[in-house]
Amino acid sequence: MEVPYRLLGGREKDFSPGEEERVLRLLGKGLTPFQIAVLLLWEEYAQNGLPWEALEGAVLARLGEEAAWRLLLEEAREKLQAKGLAPREKRFLA
Repeated sequence: MEVPYRLLGGREKDFSPGEEERVLRLLGKGLTPFQIAVLLLWEEYAQNGLPWEALEGAVLARLGEEAAWRLLLEEAREKLQAKGLAPREKRFLA
């Protein structure tokens, strides 16, 4: 199973056995490879204090502004939030 992490703009990385197990568990929870890639990238952005909007902008800049990509991203966000998997975003005051 390949997770399209790099397609969305994630840096190249090899998944550790623990990460591979996590991906399999997420697949078992009904997430698609695209949604898993969104989750992994969202976690990375959240760790760096960047909000969802930054991830969305970066992904759409890479894939294109077509409504279908925007819809897929929004569906992924909603599903991750509904399953309690969405990372907590750190908000910094400017």
